[in-house]
Amino acid sequence: MDMFDELGLSEETIEFKPFSLEDFQLPGGCPENLMDERLRIESLVTEGEATTCRCCSQDIAVYKRTINKSMSVWLIKLVHYYEQTKKWFEINKDTTRGGDYAKFMYWGMIIRKENTDPKKRTSGLWKPTKRGIDYAHNRIALPTRAFVYAKQLQGFSIETSYIIDTFKNEQDYRDLIAKPSDSK
Repeated sequence: MDMFDELGLSEETIEFKPFSLEDFQLPGGCPENLMDERLRIESLVTEGEATTCRCCSQDIAVYKRTINKSMSVWLIKLVHYYEQTKKWFEINKDTTRGGDYAKFMYWGMIIRKENTDPKKRTSGLWKPTKRGIDYAHNRIALPTRAFVYAKQLQGFSIETSYIIDTFKNEQDYRDLIAKPSDSK
């Protein structure tokens, strides 16, 4: 099972719908007699605040995930590698630290290869999707933010942006996209 499957996503089926509380599900689906708590939580979450459910003690927050410059640089390098080799990229051979790159899954821009080794948690192999390649080449705009609750995608912002918008200096993007990287 790849990460798309784990998240219930696929490149073809990701619908860039606006975030809506109507689709938002609290843990355990609080019964109607707990509706006041649900309304309290929904009002706080709508304002971007985290809270703790007084019914189940679960921490509740909807995270606004955005694409930043370091993520964009990683995606461009991944796309260059894939365009040159047509092979899966081994993340353990990369100098990138942290897991921000995996957030591209929410937008359907990368996929992780299914793990076939029971001794490993994941395969560690990634490749860009057509959407990821198009975004890296600044051909398409995507929603600026993904809203995530309990590692599940809830929806997207209406606002969209291009990859070039993540760079303060447009020339930095142009220089990076123009030449394939030798760092991978």
